Amino acid sequence: MRILQFLSAAVFFACAMGCGGSKQVSDQVDSKSPPKEIAIELVQEEIEPIETSEETEDTEPILLSDHNFWEITTVNYAIKGTDTLEMDVYRHDQMNPSLPVLFFVHGGGFYTGTRKENNIESFCKDFAERGYIVCNIDYRLYLKGQSFHCNQPSPEKINAFRTAVSDLRSATKWLLESDLPFDKNRVFVSGSSAGAEAVLHAPYWEANTLNLDEPNLFSDFRYAGLCAFAGAMVDTTLITPENTIPMLLFHGTCDPLVPYGTAIHHFCPEESAGGLLLHGSGSIADRLETLGTSYHLYTACAGKHSWASKPITEYREEIAFFLTAVSENQSFQDRTTFEGSLDKCKYGKDWGECQRTGTMR
Repeated sequence: MRILQFLSAAVFFACAMGCGGSKQVSDQVDSKSPPKEIAIELVQEEIEPIETSEETEDTEPILLSDHNFWEITTVNYAIKGTDTLEMDVYRHDQMNPSLPVLFFVHGGGFYTGTRKENNIESFCKDFAERGYIVCNIDYRLYLKGQSFHCNQPSPEKINAFRTAVSDLRSATKWLLESDLPFDKNRVFVSGSSAGAEAVLHAPYWEANTLNLDEPNLFSDFRYAGLCAFAGAMVDTTLITPENTIPMLLFHGTCDPLVPYGTAIHHFCPEESAGGLLLHGSGSIADRLETLGTSYHLYTACAGKHSWASKPITEYREEIAFFLTAVSENQSFQDRTTFEGSLDKCKYGKDWGECQRTGTMR
């Protein structure tokens, strides 16, 4: 009897497939064209894309399952002068009506770099799968065609910071005005190198003082926290008891470009045009500890500027742990040290942090 039931079911399935059963599924998928300013890519994991039918142009899309749903949307989040600024919005969870958000800002010395790097896109997809809406932005490269070295005047370096901060805030404004299913109290920012410097200043700089594009962004909004990978600030006293937020910091003590502690950018001569004093992750962590703000500092003894990219490829679990801890309102002040030889350290120094001991979770 069971054999007959099995054969009957098999015959029924074969008939259904041969008689247009698979087309019934595709007929339910919306084939609306997205607005011209927004390009949408739907990706089905491990299955072929489902063709759309012209007959259902006016119907709403039926999403097949939460596991297989992917939406990668490219939006024009701002137009500034001749620059049209784009952002990729990654979303994997279609069921949760209140998702956390993670912005990512790429590096490149404010004169190069793109959001389209493979390791960045992999990072964004990973955190979308973890349940975040991930916003991966491009921004105006203020020093494009130039450099961020010792011959670049310090005021121009500050202008490069300011321009990137303005654009990150514009991207945030786009999010706040969107109809995405996000939690306004769980919007995080992250970035590497130049991008880290943008996210380290975005929550703190006074828009009116610096003539930023979005002066009213923070009247009723605050980032939940930030992740900075080999970044620095021009002044840690920008962080006050009123505006402080939790931070996750990664930095190498022998970084030759962005100092781990307090030193001149690129270790330029003090008298050089680009002798800009910066305060790196070690100094920022000290400021947060004084204020009683939650933070986790990962120090790579003898580490160089490669720590601007290592976290997004090798330390995603640590990033996810931090974001979850902040979302759960946990309090912490942690320092983890990766030991390394300082013998070949041309720039930077011990900074004192490598005398501490720390263990990974």
